Amino acid sequence: MEPVSSSQPNHPRHKAGGIYRAGKRSAADGRLGAAGRQQRVADLEERLCQLLRAHTRATTPAMPPHERDFTNLVEELARLLMAEELFTFEC
Repeated sequence: MEPVSSSQPNHPRHKAGGIYRAGKRSAADGRLGAAGRQQRVADLEERLCQLLRAHTRATTPAMPPHERDFTNLVEELARLLMAEELFTFEC
């Protein structure tokens, strides 16, 4: 896959990286109480859902390997999101 530069803020990998970094910051934020963590998780999950919705599709044998890998990643993130296994710091 090609690297993503800061000049591509709408690229899905750039947005996913921003969600990941926001999750890491929230996990490390000792100022948040239980309600604050739950709200942050809800916000992050909503951002991720919006991103995933735009890129959900079935894999096909005709797809180039990098597109198939990205599609598989989208499916795995959606699975983890539905299983509530992504942003575990709220516990």
